[in-house]
Amino acid sequence: MGAAAVALTQGADGLAILGLPLMNGYFTVFDGEADGGRGTINFATIKAP
Repeated sequence: MGAAAVALTQGADGLAILGLPLMNGYFTVFDGEADGGRGTINFATIKAP
């Protein structure tokens, strides 16, 4: 299995963009209130039918 690394930086008005190639094949959950308000991004693989 491979691994992926990502770095997020805060852009204008606190926005960040993550592209489809990173999230294709994953369920993605953005939780802005987790970790004391710092937020988290969680990924889960999609099971094949």
